[in-house]
Amino acid sequence: MYLQNLRINNFRNYEDQLIEFDPELNLICGDNAQGKSNLLEAIAYLSLTSSFRGVKDNELLCWNKDYFFVCGELIKKIEKLDLRVGYQRQGRKIWQINKEAKNRLADIVGIFHTVIFSPEDLLLVKEGPQLRRKFLNRQMSQLYDGFCQTLIKYNKILKQKNTLLKESRARIINDEEIEPWNEQLSELGAIIIKKRLDVLTELKVFAAEKHRILSQEEQLDLCYESFLPESQMQQMTVEEIKDALFMVLKNKIIIEKKAAVSVLGPHRDDLSIFINQKSARNFASQGQQKSCAIALKLAELALAEQKKGEKPVLLLDDVMSELDSGRQECLLSLLKRDIQTFITDTKQRSDLSGHLFIVKGGKVLKA
Repeated sequence: MYLQNLRINNFRNYEDQLIEFDPELNLICGDNAQGKSNLLEAIAYLSLTSSFRGVKDNELLCWNKDYFFVCGELIKKIEKLDLRVGYQRQGRKIWQINKEAKNRLADIVGIFHTVIFSPEDLLLVKEGPQLRRKFLNRQMSQLYDGFCQTLIKYNKILKQKNTLLKESRARIINDEEIEPWNEQLSELGAIIIKKRLDVLTELKVFAAEKHRILSQEEQLDLCYESFLPESQMQQMTVEEIKDALFMVLKNKIIIEKKAAVSVLGPHRDDLSIFINQKSARNFASQGQQKSCAIALKLAELALAEQKKGEKPVLLLDDVMSELDSGRQECLLSLLKRDIQTFITDTKQRSDLSGHLFIVKGGKVLKA
């Protein structure tokens, strides 16, 4: 699978641009603040219909514009797909596949699979659990049909429950008012947790393998932290997890009323990372933490290829400058030439041969 071309209109500092890409390696070079990361963000937006930098859609609009759209022609085996994602300032989003309108986010996420590695991802180990949940959710939404929709429903219900809990500061909330929300959160939460556990079983193997190469035989392990031990939940069905989660939520009602927020569920879970059986977050050096982050991203790449039978597109956004020469060399040696890769950098690299693009002032020129 590869992205043949991209059309960007009114996205960030790109007013109107059509770019043809190489099926293998694309080097995006230029000074800072010219639009290199914006270009990769547009590619990722076509894949995920959201910014991997965590900003809102209206912040992606070109100055004084009322809409933006991103279009791309995607080659998947012998099939060519035309994808289009757009946004209007009023909040309306447009999703199209081969010019056919789609009504749900879940209908387009997963069609164009990307793996993104940005400087933020180098903080996967040392920062809080939100980044690690995002890492899991982003890849699983692309891997599993329906997961994205389940996650959207869960977050919507969670928001409604939290609104009710906040009302407890102004009036007495009966337990019976909270129970229906807990029932729905338990049902959807159990599906999310079970899927995460399933994907983690395979992700562990790939991550450990990649990390051994990067770190010269250090042992990497991953553990899912939830309301029950991972080993116990691995033996449980979705229905059993749902029942157990509902009972725990029921026992947390008093605590949640005081906190005015839901304190338990997959939105609070974490992915713990260990090197040689020690917490990487607490004991690993900065270099070791970066090696862990690289291993996780390469594992995501390998898992996507195994699950979907096709290679995703890899986006490396300004990560090379964050790595020492040894880790740069290891990362590049682990990349497969038959995976379309985009690399942004402030300077041209003599150690890489690929199609070179120069970005200046929101314009992309082929060198």
